[in-house]
Amino acid sequence: MVPKIPKNDTILKRLSTLSSFFLFTSLVTLLHAQQGKISGLVIDKETKEELIGATVLIDGTTNGTSTDFDGTFTITAEPGTYKLRVSYIGYDTKLVEDVVVKAGETTTLNIVLAESAGELEMVEVVAFAKTNTESSVLLEIKQTDQMASGISAQQISRSLDRDAAQVVRRVPGVTLIGNFINIRGLNPRYNNVLLHNAIAPSLETDIKSFSFDIIPSGQIDRLIILKSPSADMPGDFAGGVVKLYTKSIPNENFYTFQYVTALRTGTTFNDFYQAKHGGLFNLGFDNYHALPSAFPKNLRVSPAGELISAGKSLNNDWLANQVTAIPDQRFSFSMGHRIQTKRGLIGETTAISYSNTRSTFNVNRRDFNAYDAINDKPSTIYEFEDAQYNTNVRLGIIHNWTFRLKEGNVIDFKNLANFNAISQYIYRGGEHFEFNYLPANHSFDQIFRGIYSSQLLGKHDVLESAGTINWLAGFGYTYRNQPDYKRYRSDRDTSNNTVQLFIPIGNAQPNFLGRFYSEMKEYVATANVNFSYRIGYKKSKNVIPTLSVGTYVEYKDRSFAARNIGFIRSPQFDINLLNATIEELFQAENINTTTGVILDEQSNPSDSYTANNLLASAYVKMEVPVNQFKLVAGVRYEYFLQRLNSSNLTGDPIEVNRPNNFILPSVNMSYAFNKSKMVVRGSYGMSVNNPEFREMAPFGFYDFNYNFTFAGNPNIVSSQIHNAELKWEYYPDPADVINFSVFYKRFINPIEIVVVPGSGSGGAKFFSFSNADHADLYGAEIEIKKSFTDAASSFLRKFGVMFNGAYLRSKVYLGEAAVGQSDNRPLQGQSPYLVNAGIFFGDREKNYQVNVLYNVAGEKIMFVGFQDYPDIYEMPRHTLDISASYMFPKRVELSFGVADVLNYEVLWLQDGNNNGKLERKTDQQIQRFRPGSVVSLGLKYNFQ
Repeated sequence: MVPKIPKNDTILKRLSTLSSFFLFTSLVTLLHAQQGKISGLVIDKETKEELIGATVLIDGTTNGTSTDFDGTFTITAEPGTYKLRVSYIGYDTKLVEDVVVKAGETTTLNIVLAESAGELEMVEVVAFAKTNTESSVLLEIKQTDQMASGISAQQISRSLDRDAAQVVRRVPGVTLIGNFINIRGLNPRYNNVLLHNAIAPSLETDIKSFSFDIIPSGQIDRLIILKSPSADMPGDFAGGVVKLYTKSIPNENFYTFQYVTALRTGTTFNDFYQAKHGGLFNLGFDNYHALPSAFPKNLRVSPAGELISAGKSLNNDWLANQVTAIPDQRFSFSMGHRIQTKRGLIGETTAISYSNTRSTFNVNRRDFNAYDAINDKPSTIYEFEDAQYNTNVRLGIIHNWTFRLKEGNVIDFKNLANFNAISQYIYRGGEHFEFNYLPANHSFDQIFRGIYSSQLLGKHDVLESAGTINWLAGFGYTYRNQPDYKRYRSDRDTSNNTVQLFIPIGNAQPNFLGRFYSEMKEYVATANVNFSYRIGYKKSKNVIPTLSVGTYVEYKDRSFAARNIGFIRSPQFDINLLNATIEELFQAENINTTTGVILDEQSNPSDSYTANNLLASAYVKMEVPVNQFKLVAGVRYEYFLQRLNSSNLTGDPIEVNRPNNFILPSVNMSYAFNKSKMVVRGSYGMSVNNPEFREMAPFGFYDFNYNFTFAGNPNIVSSQIHNAELKWEYYPDPADVINFSVFYKRFINPIEIVVVPGSGSGGAKFFSFSNADHADLYGAEIEIKKSFTDAASSFLRKFGVMFNGAYLRSKVYLGEAAVGQSDNRPLQGQSPYLVNAGIFFGDREKNYQVNVLYNVAGEKIMFVGFQDYPDIYEMPRHTLDISASYMFPKRVELSFGVADVLNYEVLWLQDGNNNGKLERKTDQQIQRFRPGSVVSLGLKYNFQ
């Protein structure tokens, strides 16, 4: 039974209620006119430098704030006499007595804090900045030379987000396609990911993107997204570069254990079907599904006896096991140590996370021929009803060491390992109108992924602190194995209520009775060195230009191999086997060359490839600050050599040996007003977008879910992008921000996934990669983060709000690729609008927090069609998450939440009647399902 679509007025009412609450909060704040203010400056006793983020509280209350980027603060209070408590990490807490507040007046204070000596008289204390709070992330964004957005571990803790993929969608201008990020409405391929300043390795065979779902949210220190080019940053991006940092030095020694369980509507405690797995599956590894070691390399040249023994060596596990879906299980343990020594500060952080989750989706799938304009109705090829059962197991380990030594030397050793096992069983019913049969089809898919990244990083102040050297040496290894992807077809006969197996004659059809195996391994070695020098440091009092130079080298090597095998009828096939069960069919006695079934090889020379690329780059950048104005200009040179070796279907070799030389200029300007609380920025720069190995490889892969086949195109070329942007930023307080930006991008040779006209039959479409001539994208973004710590009302001081949104428009100009395609459409994957909103309510003294988060993205093209087969769009999906937490005495925290409260449907549409409108009820529905709401309960214990 397909769920009905919620009425639009219901959704609008829900959104109206949320908007009204935002408006109410703002209005009440305005109505509570400030009765009096305490304002001041907090500085270091010895250096006289301003202290950013110091806590200033009216003693005995929760009324307080933090100092801003200039070390200043303002507190609103009723008339009276108060005592202020001022504190800062590494400094003695100070009490300021007899602070008088008068109605309509401001009391001004200058507060001096002294470093805390403690008991470490023989130890030189090495200070460090906190990086995982909202104020620290905003400070980092403010101080960067580029257009940037970000999210902190502090904000992540307020959500129900379980991994980096869910976290990153809270950032302005970011949405998700599966587990891959979409920045400013651009396809995931146009984004890049840096893991601690090195390009992150990829887990995917088919997509040029980092799979964010493999990084648990608890391992993240912060995410920074840079949206404009800079000479010191890799040039391969168009939407943005995500800089992902895992946790480092803790504020204090800690040991934390957390357990979370969750119930998903439509799944938990219901019947659940899954394939048989080995004992290591529940740790994220495979010890069951791989081909036997003695399995023949090529069945086409194997003698009959070898074919029989090979067929019998495969597991006869074509039936799904029925179990009851237990609640989701998540465990995590983390610990951190902070060690102060005579030489400096040592920090160690270790985290282990584990999750085992299940989900059941009832998916309606359809496909269509060209629209029947004469009768004004769609021409349906099939309508399938899929019962999809998914199991997802993740094991993550992070182990980081940081050595912050005196004299400005920092060494980091970062290690991250994550392992993921995914299992999916699908039962497909419904009707295939074009082939005239009622399917009872089955699919068993399992994917095992892993990543290991090890990096050694250093930062050193040299030349009397006028110069800084940053360096990195890294190694990465990833794998993605898809062993024993089994599919078989059977046909239902409603007249006698029987099911008959489909067994091909002559040549195997693995999509209907076969097994697929693939294995990918990739190794990455990275090194970079950067040097910056502040010219005239300690001599000039006004202009101190900074010259930066650096180099980045990366070598990547990938191997991919696949086997596609199926079964066919033997010459004297026993027709009675068509009425057998699938388990009976594959009994050992029925695998023979006479009356049973026998293996048949359908692997092609194009199913395997080896590839490598070398990226070598160098840059020079000059930063010139003049009073409040700053100019940063530079140029980056990138040499990108890409090689790929494979074959076409007939075995003829395909060799790609493509060197590219790119000159990428960039300029970023900014002007700070009002003591740096307001910043105006402008930028221009060039970037590139290189093809991924899979996008060039001729390998074709059939996806049972979508009934699509995907293949690469060795002829695609790199794209180049011009990027321009203007941005206004305002920082009223350390944790508050308001900014607005407009931007424009021109793409030369953009890369897209397009359907190949005339390919496939029975709805089995064929997709490949193609270059358009050029494309234009323009848009605007707004972001607001506001806390009400300075409100007169104690109730309002507990509130915080967040809102960000983007308006985007793009147009593709196809050029020679326009044959059969529409020349008036947006870029593939680009949404016209994005909205994130949140309300946060908490009380520090009573130790509770309640959060409400909302997200929606506009419709976007998932697959580019042609004249008789319109583009496939994913329609907007509204999500609302509610979470709450309470900290008990003795370090116990209880959390509760409901994710995806609205349970809005996932819907793919085609504008079949070509009226220029996407209408949920009348247009051609390609896919629709509801993923279900998730209710979670967690317990966290912090050891001393």
